[in-house]
Amino acid sequence: MAKKQKTELTLEEKLNNALVPIEEQPYEIPSNWVWVDINNTFTNITSSKNKVATKDYLKVGKYAVIDQGQDLIGGYSNDEDLIFKDELPIIIFGDHTRCLKYINFPFIQGADGVKVLKASQIYNSKALFYSLKNLDIPNLGYRRHFPILSKMCLPLPPLPEQQRIVDLVERLFAKLDEAKEKVQTAIDSFELRKAAILHKAFTGELTRRWREEKERRAESERAGEGKTPSVSLPLASSPSSFSNSGGASSCHRRTAPKAKLLGEVSALADERGLLYEQLDNSTAEGVAIQTSQFSTLNSQLKNDQPYPIPETWQWVKLQDLCKIPITDGTHQTPTYCEEAEGIPFISSKDVTSQHIKWDKIKYITKDLHEELYKRIAPQKNDILLAKNGTTGVAAMVETDKVFDIYVTLAVLRPNTNCIFPKYLYRVINSLVCKRQFDEHLTGIGVPNLHLRDIKVTNIPLPPLAEQKEIVRILDTLLEKSDKAKELAENALENIETLKKTILAKAFRGLLGTNRADEESSLELLKQVL
Repeated sequence: MAKKQKTELTLEEKLNNALVPIEEQPYEIPSNWVWVDINNTFTNITSSKNKVATKDYLKVGKYAVIDQGQDLIGGYSNDEDLIFKDELPIIIFGDHTRCLKYINFPFIQGADGVKVLKASQIYNSKALFYSLKNLDIPNLGYRRHFPILSKMCLPLPPLPEQQRIVDLVERLFAKLDEAKEKVQTAIDSFELRKAAILHKAFTGELTRRWREEKERRAESERAGEGKTPSVSLPLASSPSSFSNSGGASSCHRRTAPKAKLLGEVSALADERGLLYEQLDNSTAEGVAIQTSQFSTLNSQLKNDQPYPIPETWQWVKLQDLCKIPITDGTHQTPTYCEEAEGIPFISSKDVTSQHIKWDKIKYITKDLHEELYKRIAPQKNDILLAKNGTTGVAAMVETDKVFDIYVTLAVLRPNTNCIFPKYLYRVINSLVCKRQFDEHLTGIGVPNLHLRDIKVTNIPLPPLAEQKEIVRILDTLLEKSDKAKELAENALENIETLKKTILAKAFRGLLGTNRADEESSLELLKQVL
């Protein structure tokens, strides 16, 4: 039996398939524009073979690798056989990240989550790029977003109007980018100054005079008591700095401060079963520490020490400074609800400023809150560390407000017997920790920082009294700088918001470029179909 031939659609049927019904059109557009199904505006020409895996990226090479990450270029390759062969320009869509890139130069396709889109005859390539950027694609996390994009629609201006839109948008964007560059330069200068101050803080330079003055007072006290000052190591804090009771220490004043600090940290580790040896307090001279009992800590000193620190300080693993095991929030995407009915729900996006931004948070049901709160209940003075997306940024909980957290945040609960919460907050947000975090990042497009790597981060630990002095000085020095930086960052956000506003007006025909007497884009659609 002969195979039945497929009947070709009539022009009217093709138009019905391409055009969006009036009741489904998102907003009003000029009368000589039409709404079209998005699948008529581009062709998906993604290659299933010619692509490079992230592990094979080069730092330098002949050809750029374009992936779904936020940076325009993800890496490089020298493999000429993998170069994209179709006609340029094209548009890259990040299936997981929703990131859009306009590419008009030779490139190699990244392996994961990349969609390569070629504009159809009804759309100017650059106009299509801007029109896609104007879409509000819901964020599904690391799930795929192209199926959602494929169900959307776009306004179709006449081709001459598309070019006028592109020309005006790019002129406006160029001015905004110039302003953005100046603001970013100011922010960078704040960051450089802050980094220099923090470097001095966490190398001991910031409190050097404070330690010297402390030592002079200690020597005067010893001289008044008839003691020989030369037998003691320099003291950086009072002997009671690490006392649980806060009273006078039972240790003799001739006790070496580093030994005492080691002993306190080791005792904290011992409580969690990390170390099983005890301090030997049998000598009249003070705490005698057996080196073999603290092999873990001594290993940190000799092998993992990122840089030299004062004699009275100690390098300690982050987990050993926390009351509870470092953990993260729920791994399940919750069902959100209205603010009036729910409990605040915080994720990494809410701490990117190193403070919790409560104005843009989401909310979850009270039933779900009760379930999540059993796992981890954030409390005042906890440190919330971003471990997914914008990684290595931390905020300190400064309220007794009840809330829950997402998997993108880790909770660090400082053990106040050995570390001042705001000191930990400051050091976590410094280059001391950032460099260590960056060494362990994984993931494509969206970087991830694993709990196991967070736990072994090296922290420079001064005595408690010196920690508080460091925080006092930093608060004084950085307060004005932080406020100025915040204003500059708000200006950057306003620039990005203004860009979105420009695109929204452009594709509503509200930028003053549309000519009502110009031939309708419906005629263009008929010609192409």
